[in-house]
Amino acid sequence: LNTDGTIDTTFNPSPNGFVRTIALQADGRILIGGGFNSLTPNGGAFVVNKYLARLNTDGTLDPSVNPAPNDQVFTIAVQPDNKIVVGGPFYSANSFKGQMRNRIARLEVDGRLDQTLNLNALGSVVRANAVQPDGKILIGGTFTSVLGVARKNIARLNTDGTLDTTFNPSANDFIDAIAV
Repeated sequence: LNTDGTIDTTFNPSPNGFVRTIALQADGRILIGGGFNSLTPNGGAFVVNKYLARLNTDGTLDPSVNPAPNDQVFTIAVQPDNKIVVGGPFYSANSFKGQMRNRIARLEVDGRLDQTLNLNALGSVVRANAVQPDGKILIGGTFTSVLGVARKNIARLNTDGTLDTTFNPSANDFIDAIAV
């Protein structure tokens, strides 16, 4: 939308499926995640870009972020160092261009898969995440353990991707949103 609330008709990334989450980066670029597998930005060429994309401020696609998760992206958060944390139902050895990430992944600023956050022991689906000012990552969803430690539907990760064992609110139902 324009600042006056009218629709910005020049901005139209045109994904072919739903967008479930949006995050704004410090440089003004926009991350979108959801159930799409292609975009036709601003009426341009059809581009295959599954479930996660970064848009330039004018709505065109930034092709540097195309990690190709094997399932939908439900949540996106940007860390203070501009790394991108995503969550969803994705899993298995081919979850991100042949690399395994189960339910949560972190991308470098340039779109490459971060090699330090690898929670392959995470249970079911990460539906929500948020990054605290200190860089710790809150995750919520439908899971009973994180890295083999019992955690019901909500957990906090240290900046290095390890489980913060001091945080255990133990929610009795799934978490669908988190805000700091």
